[in-house]
Amino acid sequence: MSDNLRERNFEDDICAWLCTHGGYAAGDPARFDRAQALDVQTLLDFVRSSQPKAWKMHEQKNPGKAEKVFVDRFCKEVRTRSLLEVLRQGFKILGVSFRVVFWKPENDLNPETLRLYESNILHCTRQLRYTPASENSVDVALFVNGIPVICLELKNPLTGQTVDHAVRQFRQDRSPDDLFFTFKQRVLTCFAVDPFHVRMTTRLAREKTYFLPFDQGGNGAGEVGGAGNPTPQDNDYPTSYLWKKVLCRDSLLELLQKF
Repeated sequence: MSDNLRERNFEDDICAWLCTHGGYAAGDPARFDRAQALDVQTLLDFVRSSQPKAWKMHEQKNPGKAEKVFVDRFCKEVRTRSLLEVLRQGFKILGVSFRVVFWKPENDLNPETLRLYESNILHCTRQLRYTPASENSVDVALFVNGIPVICLELKNPLTGQTVDHAVRQFRQDRSPDDLFFTFKQRVLTCFAVDPFHVRMTTRLAREKTYFLPFDQGGNGAGEVGGAGNPTPQDNDYPTSYLWKKVLCRDSLLELLQKF
């Protein structure tokens, strides 16, 4: 690692890039409802602002309890159908249809579909305490409209820890019984990351958790080469493709929609 990278903070650099160039705003961990594993206020703000007519009808049908009814129904739909299905198809409450995310339109011909896509609220939240059972925290959580979909544990070899320590942390210190990590209900992918390597899993199962390598290969994506990642020419981290190409706003939303 170059002297320039040695002087930088890995977590700071990732979050700064996502919030400056990646289409995210900085999230406030104090807004997170640990019991429901949601940033409830952001979810409600998104729905009210993006779907005002539907929300007005919902309020008329549920006077004095519209917010609670909405959040309760969202949680029930996710439990019975899966988060990914609810993201892709939405749900209804007493005949009123809601979406909790809008996908990028195929073209710019319809200003309304573009407006809806741009109404999505993506947050990059650091040091998130995610469970009412303890004060455990994850280094970074990425939210779409108040819903946690990605989490990252970051390690830096300069402090004596590598991606292997992040993997061990997920297996030993992160419980799949916590709603935040419950399979198909909240976080969809967990990444273990250091400046040189990335591994990922879609399901925590304590010591049985299986992590896949998420490196590009020694010569870069799509090229024949050895293990690992190539060293960038611009003095960047070898794993910067993760946040610059995979987790940036447009790419993440496309992945949630299509894969």
